Amino acid sequence: MEYTITAIEKILKGNGQLVRPNDIVDQLLTDSRNITDGHKSVFFAIVGAQHDGHKYISHAHAKGVRNFVVERFIEYGFTDSNFILVENSIQSLQKLAAYHRQQMQIPIIGITGSNGKTVVKEWLHFLLRNTFNICRSPKSYNSQIGVPLSVAQINSTHTLGIFEAGISQPDEMQQLEKVIQPTFGIFTNIGSAHNAGFKNTEEKIAEKLKLFTHAETVLYCKDFTAIDNQMQLLSAKKITWSKHSDDSDWQLKNITTEKGETHFELHSAIHKYNISIPFTDAASLENAVHAFIAASVFNADIEALIPMMKILPSVSMRLELKKGLHNSTLINDVYSADIASLEIALHYLNQQSGNGAQQKHVILSDMDGSGEDEEKLYTHVAQLLQQHDVKYFTGIGEDLVQHKQLFAEISNTEFFKSTEEALQNFKPEIHCKSCSIN
Repeated sequence: MEYTITAIEKILKGNGQLVRPNDIVDQLLTDSRNITDGHKSVFFAIVGAQHDGHKYISHAHAKGVRNFVVERFIEYGFTDSNFILVENSIQSLQKLAAYHRQQMQIPIIGITGSNGKTVVKEWLHFLLRNTFNICRSPKSYNSQIGVPLSVAQINSTHTLGIFEAGISQPDEMQQLEKVIQPTFGIFTNIGSAHNAGFKNTEEKIAEKLKLFTHAETVLYCKDFTAIDNQMQLLSAKKITWSKHSDDSDWQLKNITTEKGETHFELHSAIHKYNISIPFTDAASLENAVHAFIAASVFNADIEALIPMMKILPSVSMRLELKKGLHNSTLINDVYSADIASLEIALHYLNQQSGNGAQQKHVILSDMDGSGEDEEKLYTHVAQLLQQHDVKYFTGIGEDLVQHKQLFAEISNTEFFKSTEEALQNFKPEIHCKSCSIN
């Protein structure tokens, strides 16, 4: 996204004190701890039950932020900064993201349910990344704050969005629907998660279904009777699947497991597909069916999806932190390979490196499927590494080798065309000594 601070003031209908009315904003911030370069950003001072973002405005200013959305004016002595006064910072964050979403005329997949949202999202990205340039929620960004931060990442190069939405009490989903505005919906399942916030299961389903108020199509499993009953109230087209009923668009049949794999058949009205996935648990099977059917809607070459199902990746819900050799700390984020996930991992790397006590070493492979111009993409990567004070960088892949000149400002770099070549040249006593490695 990219707007002037004056345009943002008009979108939010706030009361602005703008001393720099032409400032350009392309990043939304809510956490001063994660700011590496406040240039071209706006900080939303979020007020919650146990925190107040106004306390961190000085911290954000020290990191270069000059644009702030606040719920109250406080005399900070910052004569070089823009302030926009609003009634509610969270709602204003959502309002700005919703406006931005309206400018992007691309299909958007919205995912909700008690479980499986993140896995289905990541598997859909895996299955469709060669067909679309996809913007998706980083990790499990599905909250009242996480959703607008995710949607704000959509830019003119994206051709598909995939976002998840989670709620814990009534009257939350309506706001997220305005932000995501999905054209296609997936309701994964219903379970006991967040039961305490609702009177009963029916109320929870009704609240989640608000995500699909204006969706054109919704996919769900007909075996969840409570979901199926309330789905009939939606005007959207329904795509259903079932293990037990032939009265559905897709039938899941002949499920077997062996040697760490699940084999099954999916029957549509005119075709039967034999599919294997590298998992044996029931949750993965359910998630895989949702991902395959949804991907088939967006990819006419269904046969090309079948071999990809066999290599669906494991999806880690969080960054893995491990102790390595020679007093090193290893942060594992091997699945995600996009700018948003890289930035999250770098923020985490900062937190774990002990305020500079450990030097930072990033090992990165080619960032496939971004759809962005490679020169622009890797320039952005290099800038992020410099902003986070990365001293050692190892690039693996032909694309990174081709663009290695972009990383010249980093103190120590090395590039390899393949993982095999990198492993042959890996020296633990050099690469792991007193480092935080990402």
